[in-house]
Amino acid sequence: MSAWDNDGDGVSARVVLVVALVALLALVVGLAAGTFVGRSSQPSLATLAGQSRDLATGLARQLEPVGPSYAAGVVDGAVADPAAYAEAQERIADVTRGVEQDRTALEPLDPAAYARVLEALAALAAAAAEPVDAAAFDALLAAALAELAALAGT
Repeated sequence: MSAWDNDGDGVSARVVLVVALVALLALVVGLAAGTFVGRSSQPSLATLAGQSRDLATGLARQLEPVGPSYAAGVVDGAVADPAAYAEAQERIADVTRGVEQDRTALEPLDPAAYARVLEALAALAAAAAEPVDAAAFDALLAAALAELAALAGT
């Protein structure tokens, strides 16, 4: 008698056993395939670190134009061009927000360097809010760019 023979008394125990084994086998094969595909598609740590370094480099590039904007907006410690001054302040705020929003990508590169970047950006933002003379601002900008470069590993 085969597992599929049914004499009309309902489902035989053999049918239930065969269906259960096929379902279990399908589940095991599906889990194994899912694990293999999931792990093979994850980026490596080196790839993730490279992407984080690229992110830090991009933030540094975004901050670089602050110097000329601030120099055009502030002359001898006084606001000469309100639009350029506001643009410099907004760019500093944008970079600071970017660093804070991308914390999970940037901080693992070097937690101490990440903290120094935030400190340097806070000092730069405070100087831009006063305003200060160009030499003092340039020194703070150079420090912030250096910290971003250190975080990027360049």
